[in-house]
Amino acid sequence: MTNNSSKWTLFLDRDGVINKRKVEGYITRVEEFEFLPEVVDTLREISPFFHRIFIITNQQGIGKGIMTIEALLDIHHFLSNRLRDAGVYINGIFFCPHLEGTCLCRKPAYGMISRLVHIFTDVNPRQSVFVGDDIRDILLAVRIGSNPVFIGSHSPFPHVPAFASLSDAKEHIINLRTTSNQPFYRTTSKPYKQDKQPQP
Repeated sequence: MTNNSSKWTLFLDRDGVINKRKVEGYITRVEEFEFLPEVVDTLREISPFFHRIFIITNQQGIGKGIMTIEALLDIHHFLSNRLRDAGVYINGIFFCPHLEGTCLCRKPAYGMISRLVHIFTDVNPRQSVFVGDDIRDILLAVRIGSNPVFIGSHSPFPHVPAFASLSDAKEHIINLRTTSNQPFYRTTSKPYKQDKQPQP
């Protein structure tokens, strides 16, 4: 294993980073889920540099009644198994099913990260990289002391680099693994146990 990999965590947004977004809609079943080009191979190359990898995703289609949690879990089971078959182990997928403005876990709020660090006590967000394609991902990354990487044509912040794809960001992500200047993040939230019912 790569030196110091036990000290680093990789956080990934889902839609637009790992898989293709559904234009003006939500991916509601496995048949609609499509990995972006080179994502699987890129994660296989990146994963040895990180002790843990998590997916952090907003999924308010559940709160809107467009899809069920069971359907989302099926999608995430498919995603995890496909990556595992390629040699990439995802330690957890944390999702917010709530409507915007109704909870403390929807990005850029840090509820999902708060729950995560209580379950995985060896995770230090200061020693992490957070990859996302939305300003909410970047705001969350900065808030928890992670190192943000933006996937898209124009970064929302001048100090955050933008890359066309996860594959294009690969070398930068690996380089970030060796440095961290953000303040350490602490949380006092209660542990989170993911189940099949939305939390209030």
